[in-house]
Amino acid sequence: MRLVDKYILRSFLRPLFYCIFIFIFTYIIMDMFGHLDELIRERISAGIVAIYYLAYIPNIVTQVTPIAILIAAMYSLGDFVKHNELTALRASGISLWDILKPLLITGFLASVFTVVINDSLVPRSNQLFMTIKERKFEKKKSAGAPSKLIKNVALYGFGSKIIYARNYDPKVKVLKEIVIHEHDKRQNITSKTIAKEARWTRDGWLAFNVTTYKLDRNGDISEEPVFEHRRLLNINEGPYEFQEQKYRAEVLTSSELKNYIKRLSGASSALLQSLKVESYNRIAYPFANIIAVLIGAAVCLKARRSSRLMGVGLGFVVGLFFYGVFAISTALGKGGFLPPLLSAWLANIIFGAWGVYLINKY
Repeated sequence: MRLVDKYILRSFLRPLFYCIFIFIFTYIIMDMFGHLDELIRERISAGIVAIYYLAYIPNIVTQVTPIAILIAAMYSLGDFVKHNELTALRASGISLWDILKPLLITGFLASVFTVVINDSLVPRSNQLFMTIKERKFEKKKSAGAPSKLIKNVALYGFGSKIIYARNYDPKVKVLKEIVIHEHDKRQNITSKTIAKEARWTRDGWLAFNVTTYKLDRNGDISEEPVFEHRRLLNINEGPYEFQEQKYRAEVLTSSELKNYIKRLSGASSALLQSLKVESYNRIAYPFANIIAVLIGAAVCLKARRSSRLMGVGLGFVVGLFFYGVFAISTALGKGGFLPPLLSAWLANIIFGAWGVYLINKY
C-alpha cells in the first residue's frame, strides 16, 4: 500500500469508528430511557439488560454503517479540500478515483462483512433480543391480544411445517383459510393440509372442512385426498406464535428465507412479494456502504470549503434522504408496485449514478 493511501485511510477510519460508536451509544441510551418504566416495574436485572443490548448491537451496526461511512467520507475529504491537500495530490498526478480508492475498498469490505454477519450473526442475535423484549420488557403488552386482524400469516412450524393462513383474528383466536405444508429433510413437500377455519381450544386448533393430500417427490398427489368435517390440526404453535409471526423474517438466515419463499409458493402473492423484497434487501442494503463513499465524496467536492460541522450536517441530510428513498422503494416493492429486485436496488442505483456523475464532473 502506498504511503498516501495509508494517510487517506487513517484519516477516514478514525471518524468512521467514532461515528459507529456514537450511533450505538446513542441508540442504547435512548432505548434504555424508553424502557425505563418497564425496567423498574419488572425489576429486570442488570445482567439481562446487558445481554439484551449486546444481542442487538450487530443489528445496530449493520443499520448505521452506511451513514457512518457517509459522514466519515465527508469529514475526511472535507479536511483534504479545506487544507488544499486534495489539490496537491491531484497536482502530483494522482487522479480523483485513485484518491478515493482506499475509501471504496473499505466500503466494499464493509459491504461483504455486513452480508456475512447479516446471514450468520444478526438472525440469531435478533432472536435472543426479541425473546428478551417480549418476555421481560413487554409482559403486559403481550398478555392482552390485540383486536386488529392480522393478514397473510405465515411461519415455520414445529416438525418441519410451513403454516399459512389468509388472516388471523387474535381477539377470538380464529385462523381463516389455512394451508399447511409438511416437508422432509431434503425440503420435499410430503403432505398438504387445507382447512377453511380453525379455532383455538384447550386441546389445540380445532379445524373445519379439512382436506389432506399426500404428495410424492414431484409434488403430485400420491393418494386419495382425505376430507374431514372437523379435526384437531397437528401443529404445536399457539395463538401467541401466530400473533407475533411478523418477526419471522428477521430471525431467518438468507438460505432459510429463500427456502421459506420456495415452500410458500402459491400461498399468497402479497406475502411472497414482501418476502422476496426482504430477501433481496439482505444483499442490496449492505452495498449501500460503497454508495455512501460515492455520494459522500460527491457532496463534499460540491460543497468545497465547507466547515467540518457543515460536512457532518450535510452527511446526515443526504443519509436521511437515502434512507427515505430506500424505505419508499421497499414499500413500493412490498406493495407490488415495483419488481422485488428493482425495489431493493433502486436507491443504490439512483444515488450511485448521481455520485459517479458528480465525481466525474469535478
